[in-house]
Amino acid sequence: MVRRCLMLLLGIVLAFPVPFADSQTNGRRLVRVWAFNYYPGIFRSSDAETKGFLVDVPDQIASVENWRVEYVYGSWAEGLERIRTGEVDLLTSVAFTPERAAFLDFGQVPILTVWSQLFTGAHSKLNGILEMEGQTVAVMKGDFNGAAFVKHVEQFNISCKWVEVADFDAVFRAIEDGQADAGVVNSVFGLARHTKYDVKPTGVVFNPFNIHFAVLRGRNGDVLATLDRYLDAWRGEADSPFQKAVERWSGREVSVIRVVSPWATTALWVLSAVIVLSFAFNLALRFQVRRATGRIRENEKRFRQVTETVREVFWIVAPAWSQVLYISPAYEEVWGKSGVHCFGRFQPVPRDARGSTAQRQNPPAPDRRDHARDERS
Repeated sequence: MVRRCLMLLLGIVLAFPVPFADSQTNGRRLVRVWAFNYYPGIFRSSDAETKGFLVDVPDQIASVENWRVEYVYGSWAEGLERIRTGEVDLLTSVAFTPERAAFLDFGQVPILTVWSQLFTGAHSKLNGILEMEGQTVAVMKGDFNGAAFVKHVEQFNISCKWVEVADFDAVFRAIEDGQADAGVVNSVFGLARHTKYDVKPTGVVFNPFNIHFAVLRGRNGDVLATLDRYLDAWRGEADSPFQKAVERWSGREVSVIRVVSPWATTALWVLSAVIVLSFAFNLALRFQVRRATGRIRENEKRFRQVTETVREVFWIVAPAWSQVLYISPAYEEVWGKSGVHCFGRFQPVPRDARGSTAQRQNPPAPDRRDHARDERS
C-alpha cells in the first residue's frame, strides 16, 4: 500500500513539475529574453552572438542579482507570440499599446525615447507625406512604427500599398531591391543602419514614444521591478553601466537617444547662426544708438552753455527762413521782452555780404505793427 502511494506521488511530480524547476539553474534565476534584429539595441552578430546595449544592461543586472540570462532569437512578431505562451520571460524595446497591455505588464521606467521615420531609395524624389499616394511601403510585421504610419496616412486620406517583412533590415532591403518605394523603421535602427543600404531618410519623422521592458501579464513581476530599480538609478548617473552601454553601441552619452535627420541638423545650425548674428547685430545697433545719443546730448549741452552765457543773440530757423525754432535767452536782455512772441513770425532779412555776421549778432526785429504798439504804450 505504501509502495503504491509513493509510486502515485512520483507520477504526479513527473506529470506536474514544480513551477520553479525550469527557472532555476544551480540556484540561479533563469531569465529567458527574446532577441530580435534591432541594431544597435539588440541583434545577432556575424559570430551568432546576441549583442547590443539591450543585452549589456540585463547582463550587468544579472551579474548582481545572480540571474542567468538566456537569449532566444527570432522575429519581433514571433517574440510577441512566444511571451504569450510563456516560452520566454522578458521582452525588450516594447512600445505601450492598449492591445499589448491586455497580455503584457510594462516597466514603469522607460529605457529610451525614440520615434518613427520614413526612408526611401537613395535616388527617390519622395520626401513628404502627401507624395505617398499610391506608393508601396514596407513595414515590419507587428511593429508599432509601421502601425503608426498606417494611421498617419489615413488621417490625410492617402492610400498606400503595404508590404510586411520580418525585420527592419528587410525593410531596407525591400526598398533597395525595388519591392517598395519607401519603408518605416524605428529611428534608432534607421540612424545606425541606413548607410549600409542604398536608402536615405526623408523629412517624415513622427510618432515619438517610449520603449520599455515587458513581461507576461501577472508573471515575472519581480524581474520587471528589479529592472525598473536599476534603470531608475542608472539613468541619472553619467558613468553608470546603462550610460556606458548606450555610449558604446550608439556613440552618445545620453539616457535618451535623440535621432535628428540630416536636414533637421542643417536647419538647426542655420537657425542658430541666424539667431547669433541677429543678437550680435542688435547689440552693435544698440551700442551705435547709445553712442550717437550721447554725442547729441553732449553737443546740445555745449550749445546751451555757449548760447546761454554770452550776450549775443542766437537763433535757429527752419529751412527757407519760414519759422523761428530757437532764440537764446540773450534776446530778452537786449530787447526787454520774451522771445516767445517771435516763434512762427520771423521776417526774412535780405542776405548781403555781411548777412551771416549780422544775423548772428543782431536779433530778428518785430514787424512795424509791434513798434507802433510799443510807442503808444
